[in-house]
Amino acid sequence: FPSHDTHGFMLGTSQIMIFLAGAAFLPWILYHFWLLLKNGQRKDLLLTAFFIALEVTVASPAYTIVLVYLLFGLTVLFIWQNRMKEVQLILKRYAWQLPIMGVLLLLLLLPYVISVLDFLPYFGRADQLEYGPYLLQNPFDFHSWFSFVYPYPTLANSKWFEATDMTMRSAYFGWLPFLFCLWVLGTLS
Repeated sequence: FPSHDTHGFMLGTSQIMIFLAGAAFLPWILYHFWLLLKNGQRKDLLLTAFFIALEVTVASPAYTIVLVYLLFGLTVLFIWQNRMKEVQLILKRYAWQLPIMGVLLLLLLLPYVISVLDFLPYFGRADQLEYGPYLLQNPFDFHSWFSFVYPYPTLANSKWFEATDMTMRSAYFGWLPFLFCLWVLGTLS
């Protein structure tokens, strides 16, 4: 029987703090970035840069990569919703803010970048990994896709999941968050 901590977005990996930190900052970043695109206010520019800096410094690097895709997706959604003619007007009005946010983000992340560069010779995984064995270690295989529909069997100790580690078995995040995401995307107009 699954334990009480196996519900929701972090099924199977709730013990890893950098994943929880990344999941905590993503909604704040997406919200303020959407408001920045929509209204172009300086407050949203500052808050977006601030929350991105927090996310980059405390979350897993995978969340930063996912964040880039999500921000790109939000930008495409914004352009699609405004049907290009309003977008040109908005870009003329607010185009200067995104480079300012980039410079502000760089200034906020400068201590982090400098410390990573200083510590780089001591990192054990700073070099390129071996191609063959690394790609086959703990894959998110065919059986793991079952977790989108029904997550609890992924926690079972069975031969079905022998090819992968417990932390790589599940992608389930729940029906309620999925429906909430659909509802939010529908109300962003």
